Amino acid sequence: MSVDRSSCGHKTKRPHGRMQIALPITGVLGSFFNLAKIPASSRQGHDGRPPERREIEIHTAFRGLGGRDAFELVTRATSGNRYHVDSGLERTERGSVLARYYFVFSYRGRSVALQIREGLVREEFVTLEHKANRTKDEDERLEVLKAEMSARLVDAPCEEIYDIVG
Repeated sequence: MSVDRSSCGHKTKRPHGRMQIALPITGVLGSFFNLAKIPASSRQGHDGRPPERREIEIHTAFRGLGGRDAFELVTRATSGNRYHVDSGLERTERGSVLARYYFVFSYRGRSVALQIREGLVREEFVTLEHKANRTKDEDERLEVLKAEMSARLVDAPCEEIYDIVG
């Protein structure tokens, strides 16, 4: 992945809400893993170099702003109009908790689809995250759930977080 330091921070959106450091960091770690899974990656004859981040396009059913920010940090896909949220990609057969954790990464005409494995995202987390008008106690509980989820994901090898499904 090439890094153009002159463009760092250019046209980026402010991270969503309070600085939620644990989940964006987890998202960035996952993003780096996902980049390695792109079919045209360095293991497939590109002179040992990782993909060019500004050529990566992402289609997902995931609406989470922390995830969006993490992918922006790694790929600049949001500011480059290459990050697309599409509810039609939801995997409803996986249930309401996991349906949106589906990502399609495209690079130079090739794509790979990944989804998060079962058991990593708790129903209580998703319910509280999407609840409007949370109480103070619910906000506090959500912060605990975010920290727990982050600990689960950060401590696990990325190969144990995502499955390649297409």
